[in-house]
Amino acid sequence: MSRAREIADRDLAATELILDADNDTSITADTDDQIDFKTGGTDRMSIKSTGQIFIGNTSGTLPSGTMGVSSAGRHIIANDGAGFLLLQDNSTAAQNNGFDIHMGGVPAGTATYFSGGSIGGFVENASDADGYLKFSTSVNGTITEAMRINSDGNLVIAQSGKGIDFSANTGSSASGATVQSEVFDYYEEGTWTPTFYLGLSAQSWNQQYGHYIRIGQQVTVTFWLLGNGSGNTSDGNGMVIQGLPFTCGTSSGSHLYTRGHGVVNYIDLGSTVSAITLYGHNNQDRMGLGYNSGRTSFTAGSNGTAANGAYVIGGFTYFTGTF
Repeated sequence: MSRAREIADRDLAATELILDADNDTSITADTDDQIDFKTGGTDRMSIKSTGQIFIGNTSGTLPSGTMGVSSAGRHIIANDGAGFLLLQDNSTAAQNNGFDIHMGGVPAGTATYFSGGSIGGFVENASDADGYLKFSTSVNGTITEAMRINSDGNLVIAQSGKGIDFSANTGSSASGATVQSEVFDYYEEGTWTPTFYLGLSAQSWNQQYGHYIRIGQQVTVTFWLLGNGSGNTSDGNGMVIQGLPFTCGTSSGSHLYTRGHGVVNYIDLGSTVSAITLYGHNNQDRMGLGYNSGRTSFTAGSNGTAANGAYVIGGFTYFTGTF
């Protein structure tokens, strides 16, 4: 006797399809336009007349105001206590194996379903239990990773030039101000190695230290440079420090748009000074040493000389790109 015939003869009772020997596991349709799935005598899942699926909560009572949308398009998976939904990739636990949940719809004017985006959990390192959470969006119909949260808890923006958009904030309304960007798209910090840019003479160093922080296009550096031996320049550029971690941007005005300050010793910039002003060189990894000759007058250092034991200590803020 076929299994189908056996079910028909033994288990089918009006609106209930009984599936086990003790008659407490079944599929029923005792409510009009609704299918209920029962195990152990308890309703576990229902498909409502609206097409909604209720798992764990089959009463048909939706939490009011959930997600701020109407009840028509909602489904429920409910559990008493600390429950979880497991979606598992059964392939070998290799790096980047995992599972995506795609969400989308059917755009107007087409019958083709598309994924608007996905969230997935994946293996980060196959040698241990590390994993990452990946967030992707559709870009011209192609699912593209936008960001991920690594196992160390760090949020990683997946594409260069993208970041956190603060356009919901009210931009500056000051007279003459123009908002150019509200996307926080770059952060970096590290060390760099400053050196004197001496056109004709080599120079050795007892100390070369630099630290930098870049936020967006703005770069702030601090440094300490101690020379061992003398040197000079005769190329007309005066005394210059090179090795900045990022190239100075292109200024539409003078080099005074990017400034810093510091102190010097045993360095002659064409005038006896100890306090200096630093200025960037357009499109180069260099900054020049100058001084203020009065309250408003700035003078770039002339062909400078550095004696044995010369040092410069300072800080400098400049911009990359065009400004």
